[in-house]
Amino acid sequence: MNRFIAVILILHILWIHAPVFSQTDLEKTRREIERLEREIKKKQTRESSLMDQIEDVNREIGLRKKLLINLNNEKIRNERDIRQTELRLQQAREEEATLKDLIGRRMVSIYKRGRKSDWEMLLTLSSVNQALVWVRYQKLILENDKRNLRLLREKQNHIEQEAGKLEQDLKAKELLIRTAQDEANTLEDRRKARETLLVKVRDDAGALREKLEDRRRAYSQIAKRIQREQAQIKPGVPGHSVIGDGTEFARLKGKMGWPVSGEVVTKYGRQHNPVLKTDTYNLGIDIESAPNAAITPPCLGVVKWVTWQRGMGNLVLVDHGGDYYTVYGYLDMVLVDTGTEIDTQSIIGYVGDRGGLYGSNLHFEVWKGTEHQNPLLWLQ
Repeated sequence: MNRFIAVILILHILWIHAPVFSQTDLEKTRREIERLEREIKKKQTRESSLMDQIEDVNREIGLRKKLLINLNNEKIRNERDIRQTELRLQQAREEEATLKDLIGRRMVSIYKRGRKSDWEMLLTLSSVNQALVWVRYQKLILENDKRNLRLLREKQNHIEQEAGKLEQDLKAKELLIRTAQDEANTLEDRRKARETLLVKVRDDAGALREKLEDRRRAYSQIAKRIQREQAQIKPGVPGHSVIGDGTEFARLKGKMGWPVSGEVVTKYGRQHNPVLKTDTYNLGIDIESAPNAAITPPCLGVVKWVTWQRGMGNLVLVDHGGDYYTVYGYLDMVLVDTGTEIDTQSIIGYVGDRGGLYGSNLHFEVWKGTEHQNPLLWLQ
């Protein structure tokens, strides 16, 4: 019966400590990839433009990079759990050895002394009081032996449970390593597919025209989202405690830290395209940065919108209070969700690599209410 109870306890502990992916970013990212793959398969049944295909592949690459990061994070956490379990297991075995030694020495003593010596000891006692003290002493020793035996059984059960958890953790780690390797291989395949598509589109005027139109539509969606955020603000009602009244953000004008280090490759305002011989308007600036550079906000804020927009890629809108907003586009990966509170130490996401549709660029905008601002007037 004791063995049966021990087995039940081990199974219970293994179930408790098994990796719970359904509540992590890992599972969420997997679901996003599966949804995107279904969309791609539907598009494959009908003719789609080169830009459409590149956008989908680019989006999938970003999601798979994020999945790979999450897998590696899970692996790191799993390795930490394994180390902790190994330490507890070692400690439990040392305590078991100490108890075994204590009980063993006691049993050897009893064997050598034998029960006859107890009667001899009683006969040598000079009073009833001494005899009662001796009997109580023997009873305490017996109770201590029983307690040590019980502790030893409990310690043995505990060691079995820890050993079971360690085995489960090791299996989980092996699975994570195999999954991460498979994902890395898939990611490389998708990169090659993207490069093939980009070669076709680089000299295609139609694709370039489509790209500019996608960007114009993305600007429209950003403006609409900010209008919606503004419409939800009620006069006299204080905003989120983290956001404040925008005073901190207003003080940053001309002194704002850059969201990423780099060079401005597209300035704010009207831009002339020599290939299409048309003018476009940039609502922000495009900063060329190092591949996979981390993106940070200028001050406290709350993420209000995380989405994907054709022509802008992964997009994040941050509310800084006082009707001030910042916008981040072309992100390869997003590490925040809607409602996330952020500060200057937070990482919003990462820019892409040089081989992507947008290159290693960040699109950055500053808004005051529904009026877009020149970010260069804000940055130091």
